[in-house]
Amino acid sequence: MEGSGDNVRGQAFLDAFLGGRAGRTRIAYQIDIEDFARYIEESPATAVAKLLLGGDPVAGRRLALDYAVELVRAGRAPATVGRRLGTLRTLAREARRVGLVAEAPDIPTEEEAASAAADRGTAAHYLFPRHPAEIDRLDVQHYALREALDGNYRAPIESPRRILDVGCGTGQWGFDLCAEFPETHVVGLDLVPGKIDRPTRYSYVKGNILSGLPFRDGLFDFVHQRFLVVGIPLEYWPVEVADLARTARPGGWVELVEVRIQLEPAGPAIGRLLDLAKGMAQALGLDTTRVVADSIDRYLREAGLRSVERRDFDMPVGLWAGRVGELMATDLRAGFTRTCEVLHAHSRLPIEEGIELIQEASAEFERHHTLVRCAYAFGRKPL
Repeated sequence: MEGSGDNVRGQAFLDAFLGGRAGRTRIAYQIDIEDFARYIEESPATAVAKLLLGGDPVAGRRLALDYAVELVRAGRAPATVGRRLGTLRTLAREARRVGLVAEAPDIPTEEEAASAAADRGTAAHYLFPRHPAEIDRLDVQHYALREALDGNYRAPIESPRRILDVGCGTGQWGFDLCAEFPETHVVGLDLVPGKIDRPTRYSYVKGNILSGLPFRDGLFDFVHQRFLVVGIPLEYWPVEVADLARTARPGGWVELVEVRIQLEPAGPAIGRLLDLAKGMAQALGLDTTRVVADSIDRYLREAGLRSVERRDFDMPVGLWAGRVGELMATDLRAGFTRTCEVLHAHSRLPIEEGIELIQEASAEFERHHTLVRCAYAFGRKPL
């Protein structure tokens, strides 16, 4: 798709498409196509080639939907959004008609764009896009952490009545706590629901952490949050942790578990994949180094908590390290796959290169005995 041949075909198709229109219609189409090209930072011919000639209609649709969401977020009038999408739809239809492509992308409607913009609004900062396999990845990550930490938490909690799990993902951590504490009610908060089958003493609450937790002060005996460095912008962390502390009862505990965006030792494929992920994270305002993981105990103290304890620990990656290493390798491969899919959808990484990088990284896990650097900290709210 990125080759000169596709660009030449894209230019020829665009010239014929515009040449067949006259007057105001041609100008309107030209304006719409140039706007789309500016969004993906390419020439109009290259933009058309990336939309239509990539050989993957699903990726073309994702590209068009991402563009439409940006139009909605930018406050463009519904009529403008509809016209821009109508132009892309006409291009796709024409490409099929003249035999340029056997299958063209299904361009989203204005309603789909508005719905996606609303849906993504609360998840705008999350590094990994929503995907059916994300539930599996988060479960694998949960079991790896549980085994590495020899349990689901490190705070010295005793018979809690109410527990809050912020950024609950699949909900599995909360399910485990329900099993461990038969009298406890666990609340999981996230942007999207996790597993459908839940214990009777587990409740899911939809919420955006960055908009504040929708709970009254002092409600929970234990507040838990982990691995949200991939979802909370760096500048929000002190305020967000203070909000966690607000919801804990006097004498209750707050626990944070976080990861440094580092893999050590690392070979060239691991380094390349990390650089790609960091580029995406930086664009979202997320921590791309180790600031958050190094600061979690300080955040707890600044939130007014006492008896703060912290520990750094490593998670091995690869079959060389047994069960935990195998789980972490699966987790990272899935995470890198999601990253490569997003970059491919935006025409920034050929899918073949992404697959090759992930395969090479898997071999490097074994060769270098790679580690993920993590930390946990917990503190108690004063009585």
